[in-house]
Amino acid sequence: MKKKEKVLSIVRCCSAILILIMNLLAVFLPYSLEVFWGIAMVGLCGYAVSYILMFKETTSRERVPALILAAAAFVLTLVFLCGGALSLYYPIEIVSLLLVACYIITELVKIGKDKTKGKAGKKAGLVIMAVLICVIGTLSAVSHIGYGRSLFSSVVEIFLKASNSGAFDSAEAADAYMEERAAVNDDEYVLPSRNYESSVHIENISSHQVIFYDGSGSTDGYVLYIHGGAYVNETSAYHVAFCDRLAKKINYTVVAPIYPLAPNHTYEETYELVEEIYSQLL
Repeated sequence: MKKKEKVLSIVRCCSAILILIMNLLAVFLPYSLEVFWGIAMVGLCGYAVSYILMFKETTSRERVPALILAAAAFVLTLVFLCGGALSLYYPIEIVSLLLVACYIITELVKIGKDKTKGKAGKKAGLVIMAVLICVIGTLSAVSHIGYGRSLFSSVVEIFLKASNSGAFDSAEAADAYMEERAAVNDDEYVLPSRNYESSVHIENISSHQVIFYDGSGSTDGYVLYIHGGAYVNETSAYHVAFCDRLAKKINYTVVAPIYPLAPNHTYEETYELVEEIYSQLL
């Protein structure tokens, strides 16, 4: 194998692995999606450039799909650099998985034609990559088409069901859980440590903490965010990360009250607080 061909072959291999890893990370860490897609873009471009440089040495069967995917990769990269990362979630995912699949098929064909020994390790690695692509692609398609949501949302739902503490499996368990929440729900809320993209501070309104995520430095608009938690659980790190990112993305201020929770409080108190905050924001 010529030195140039060997180097470009390594580039394609590293690019394919990088793209696959970024796809996996994007599933489980969606709040860093732009970072992962940015790195995936590097892999896409690296793969595309390697095939363009080897244009004369490749067969027509390798050339056509590679050039189509290369063109798609460059277009996606340009749009990505213009700030369209989140809107490109599905196209990037589809193109990147197709590109890795193209690489795997091409390499498996080469291994089949190569009669030399010592290819078992590479073949096993390619098979593992192929299995991962099939799993990610199938689950993602089922989640998007069947449920109309991202794969991450489906993964979180499965995780929550699997990690269910059984707090509401019986009346006795529910009573014990409510007693546990009663002991901590009135404690002062402390913001989790993270690198905030927006300017975050806490104010007191009607004796309750309210978190302000300022994404623009102006007060042109507000989003009143009421966190989930079955009215007994405090706002989580995921809620905080979402509000922080939302504020930065839309350049508005996201207002998230730490509202009164059961069993120490009733919905009337929460409603009064939310109504008070809403009136002040008008």
